[in-house]
Amino acid sequence: MSPWVVEFGQKTFDIPISVGPLENLDLPIGSLDVIALMDVLEHLPDPVGTMKHALKLLKPEGLLLIQTPQFKEEMVYQELVDSNGAFLEQFKSDEHLYLFTQQSVARLFHELGADHLGFELPMFYQYDMFFVVSRKPISIVPEKERQEALCSTTGRFVQAMLDLDERVKALDTHVKVIEADREERLDKIHILDQQIKVIDADRADRLTQILTLTQMVRDLQASIEHSK
Repeated sequence: MSPWVVEFGQKTFDIPISVGPLENLDLPIGSLDVIALMDVLEHLPDPVGTMKHALKLLKPEGLLLIQTPQFKEEMVYQELVDSNGAFLEQFKSDEHLYLFTQQSVARLFHELGADHLGFELPMFYQYDMFFVVSRKPISIVPEKERQEALCSTTGRFVQAMLDLDERVKALDTHVKVIEADREERLDKIHILDQQIKVIDADRADRLTQILTLTQMVRDLQASIEHSK
């Protein structure tokens, strides 16, 4: 949508890039294998119309690859506000025009004649969803064929990105374990701190009692001396 980005991409990568909405591009019907929409669907003023056109541009066995924020069925807006939930960042009235759940996006494509959806782990799984859409059943490529394709000259970059993604996910899991352990240790420290405060309070109370008793003994001794 940005002319300067298109110009930069053309000069930098020497690949064909078009500017403008998909509906305005001169692309033959039924000519594409794949259309990828990464963080695009939520910005479309007419998602039904654009997705209908995108499906027309695909070959019969073509695929849509879509990543978009996932509004979950159990989410309640007021609860997100009260808890300052991370998903609140996705409510951008001037940018994110539509937010979908898995159920609503499946209904959208069902009404467009594309009933075959496959949900996969998204790049930003904290708040996104990633899925594949097809008008025909989605066939899974055997592992050997996938590896051969990814090891080809053009696929090595993709393989590197997948490897990096796995490393990031592993690090994220490790961080979560560390965070959980830290929280557990902080809870134990808090409990011990409370116990120490109770002991200190008890000790102070006992010291006060000792001082009181000591003063009483002194007063009694003084009284006995005075009576002699």
